[in-house]
Amino acid sequence: MRNADALWESARKTFEDPETRFVFFPERVAEMPLGHIDKITVALTKYKLALRPNRDTTIWLTLAMTFHNWWQDDPRNLLKAMKFDALRVIQHLKKHKSKYPNLNGEKIGLCG
Repeated sequence: MRNADALWESARKTFEDPETRFVFFPERVAEMPLGHIDKITVALTKYKLALRPNRDTTIWLTLAMTFHNWWQDDPRNLLKAMKFDALRVIQHLKKHKSKYPNLNGEKIGLCG
């Protein structure tokens, strides 16, 4: 379990830094050559957004590619497609767990 305040602070610092902000844009992550994954890891760990570099980078890359390929880089498109219905979103995430790693568990709403 991660302290939410610390996570948000890490995310804020990562977003505010022009050198690391790219990780929040799926299209920028998706267009990176596979040989440059270490750049994503460096960006995610600079302000401790990722605490487990290899695992967290893989998760982040998978999520970015899902939003890039399925939702035109915009998570809001997922919400629109699910008609902003939380239960439909949860069902979608559950059905496609491999495309949304780590978006499960009690806090997210995917129990079991």
